[in-house]
Amino acid sequence: MYIIIFVILILLNIIYIKSPNLHIENSAIPFYKRKDNIFPDIKDLNEINILCCSGLSNRIRTILGFLEVCNIYKKKLNVIWIKDNTCNGDFLKYFEPIKNVTFIKLTHKIHYYGQSTIQNITSNYNIHTDIAKLYKNIKLNDIMKNKLQTYITKNNVQNLVGIHVRRTDYTGNIIGKLINGSNSDEDFFHFIKKYSKDKDNFFLATDNRETQDIYINKYKNKVLYFTKIKKTNNLRKTSLENAILDIYILSYCKKIKGTYNSSFTEFAKYLKKSRKF
Repeated sequence: MYIIIFVILILLNIIYIKSPNLHIENSAIPFYKRKDNIFPDIKDLNEINILCCSGLSNRIRTILGFLEVCNIYKKKLNVIWIKDNTCNGDFLKYFEPIKNVTFIKLTHKIHYYGQSTIQNITSNYNIHTDIAKLYKNIKLNDIMKNKLQTYITKNNVQNLVGIHVRRTDYTGNIIGKLINGSNSDEDFFHFIKKYSKDKDNFFLATDNRETQDIYINKYKNKVLYFTKIKKTNNLRKTSLENAILDIYILSYCKKIKGTYNSSFTEFAKYLKKSRKF
């Protein structure tokens, strides 16, 4: 019996790890340099080198968590940012430099490799903080800021509701669904009906062309989006720039319904809260 259970767990693990939807490992990182999600003892360190993996939003919150730790314990934070299929762009191409953060090459000893939540990182070092306040450290550069402001002004985004319908690694993989959860389109349809009047527009952020088409066909000109997603066989169907703008546009909507357990949705909501600071 135990052997059967063991075999099933191994098979499930293979399905999960090998899934192109969930695979985050970067082959450029030697195994001897990896300490996956193990928080380092920083007592004798003057600087902390972290390598953030996974998608944009997971990387951002990992950086912010360690930045708070470094600021409180007077350490220097160095970040290794590798472009890969989960995050296909460089941070400094879209954002302003972060105060007290230096981006470095993959030639240094790595003290932390992986991704985590801000709460997990800070609580590990006995720090309690207002998470939303930390997001004020993330600022778009002037080019991105101008694109965002143009769209917001043109479409009166502050008076719209916004939805984030995630459909990449949350669909097509049974293990991904079990681990991450999912929202049905019917849930979003109900939200739109409840909070958006018949004549009103709403903003849609999604990473999937088929999903975008479903909402366009159902709501016609009522649904607004930053760009029409191109048809492609790639898992990530939107560029990093479009994903970032989707997050920021969402954050300006008067009410947001996101996808369960999505760091993308969390990013938008914390950005919205951070403006009070």
